[in-house]
Amino acid sequence: MTKDAIINEIESRTSSKYASWHVGLTNDPDRQRQDCERDNRTDFWMDWRADSLDDAREIEMRFVNRGMKQIVGATLQPRKDVFVFIF
Repeated sequence: MTKDAIINEIESRTSSKYASWHVGLTNDPDRQRQDCERDNRTDFWMDWRADSLDDAREIEMRFVNRGMKQIVGATLQPRKDVFVFIF
C-alpha cells in the first residue's frame, strides 16, 4: 500500500487523537499483535503492508512526532514485507 494511502487510513481511524494510539513496524503483524497483547489492549489493531521499509519508517515517525506512542523491539528484515501497525 502506498505511503499516502496508509497515512490517510491512519488519519481516518485515529481522528487526530494521536496520544491515545500506538504505532510501530513489523515483518510479522500476527506475532507482533500477540506480543503487544501481553502489555496492552489491542482491540483496535490495524496493520498495512508498506511499499518499502523507508516508507514505513517515514509513516511511523510522522505519527510519533504527532504524539503516538512508538512500539519498538521488532527486528526488521529489509528483504521481507514490512507492515505499519497501530492500536
